[in-house]
Amino acid sequence: MGWTSGLETCPVPVPPGGPPNLILAEGISMMGRTERRLLLRFLCAGIISGLASWAGGLVLPQGSLVLKVYPGLVLGLSLFVVGRLNGLGEAVARPLSLLILLGSAVVGWRAAVDVGYMRAQPLGMLAAGGLGAGVLGLGLIWAWGVQARRLAYLAIVTLTGAAAAQLFELVWGAFGRIGDQLWLLALFVEWQSIVMLNIGLLAIRSGQVVGPPVRAGRNQR
Repeated sequence: MGWTSGLETCPVPVPPGGPPNLILAEGISMMGRTERRLLLRFLCAGIISGLASWAGGLVLPQGSLVLKVYPGLVLGLSLFVVGRLNGLGEAVARPLSLLILLGSAVVGWRAAVDVGYMRAQPLGMLAAGGLGAGVLGLGLIWAWGVQARRLAYLAIVTLTGAAAAQLFELVWGAFGRIGDQLWLLALFVEWQSIVMLNIGLLAIRSGQVVGPPVRAGRNQR
């Protein structure tokens, strides 16, 4: 039993200038210890989310509705948890924030597979990564109350998702596929880790991340 998504390797050209991930290296190099620790939380959340998304395909019934939405649910929940740990998601009520993140992640996942990948060949991976991240970015803007430069925020998240999918396609194509399950495991972990890392970096650089929420009265003792 395992994933049967039907995804296939397809060549994707590199856009002029290369993948738009230079912001990661530049931003991380300018951070202090506290900011790097916060960013590490996002990266770990991406890795755990990717592993959990892949593992669901091993135990859930094939073709079931639960399996079709499971990776999105895992990603949305991971973003909600890591966001709460870093003081994000205060713009709306907590239940609404969770619902927005779960919904946008699920819609983004299905759009990536059913629309981006299936209907945009031979640029399926590029389209899937960008579309999935773009829908997720819209949810983040709402759930986390992103105010400044929303279009730039959405563009960076979208381009990062597209670049991560393209990078995976290029690297994996160079080494060849070694089984569908390993391919899916690597894809989930790589894409979600890069996207989550970049989301964390954007939150830190915009001043959104303020650390764990402080309970009322804690500083009044």
